[in-house]
Amino acid sequence: MKHSRPFSRVLSQSTGLVPQLMARTRELQRLEKTVLEHLPQALQGHCRLANLRDGTLVLQADSPVWGARLRYSVPNLLRELGRVRGMPRLKRIEILVRPARVTLVRHDNESRTLGSNSARLLREVAAATEDPDLRRAWTQLASRAGKRDD
Repeated sequence: MKHSRPFSRVLSQSTGLVPQLMARTRELQRLEKTVLEHLPQALQGHCRLANLRDGTLVLQADSPVWGARLRYSVPNLLRELGRVRGMPRLKRIEILVRPARVTLVRHDNESRTLGSNSARLLREVAAATEDPDLRRAWTQLASRAGKRDD
């Protein structure tokens, strides 16, 4: 019988690239925390650290408006971060604008229908599936098809 181990333990016992990636991730998380502490409070919820490469701190704003406000803060931020002990020497700060993910909401009055072509494909998959429970699930899903074509 196989015993499961927490994924964090598997990663911590790995050799090679995984520990390097984990160390880099922790470094960037600490750096992000420091950067956010030195930003005006209004910007903190709209800014994330994207990367640090070759002395360039790359920050990401969640909209063009916050990106512009962040750009105005760059000179002061560079000065402030230059005073922080243990902070890498920064030459410049680059700002990227990456809008936050939009979550689509399905309204109750919207129905999802499975087209006849999709239903046909699901029946074909079911016919080719050896596992009886999985075959039954594919067939049941195919039976929910509506009248529309895909």
